[in-house]
Amino acid sequence: MRHYECMYIMDPALTDEDLGAFAERFRQVVVNQGGTVDNLEKWERRRLAYEVKGKREGVYYLLNFTGDPGVEAELGRVLGLTEGVLRHMVLRLDELALKHMQTQTALRAQQQAQAAAQAAAQAAAQAAAPPPPPAPEPAPAAVAEPASPVEPEVTEPPTTETEEAEEVVAASEETEES
Repeated sequence: MRHYECMYIMDPALTDEDLGAFAERFRQVVVNQGGTVDNLEKWERRRLAYEVKGKREGVYYLLNFTGDPGVEAELGRVLGLTEGVLRHMVLRLDELALKHMQTQTALRAQQQAQAAAQAAAQAAAQAAAPPPPPAPEPAPAAVAEPASPVEPEVTEPPTTETEEAEEVVAASEETEES
């Protein structure tokens, strides 16, 4: 039995239900041919480097499986015939890639176990801790007297020398006329 990795890109116009149905269909192709699915991950919607079948984005899936070469051939055939698949590639994993994949899987499982243990410990600590004392009621606020409205100071705009000179001339003309 050989280990394979299959990456396929689905049409982003498909609904989540359709994407899930296609993923399950491809999983069943592997299982029906005598293989086993080790991992199936839905990545995310990503922008493509170039346009593929008129699409600029795609939804990526990664499928790791174990099987005979016939399983790989059948999966490749089904992926090639399926309308919603933009691109696909099936690779045989070498020993180094296989070890890396197994290490990543073990690390992911360990992190999930630690997170579950921390959540359980936190829940137990909250259940065992006495409830916090009630907060003291705040003292009533002092009633402040309403502030008297402050009227803005009215200031006259600064006068320029020419305005002052015009006022002096106008005043002197008034005195000459009288």
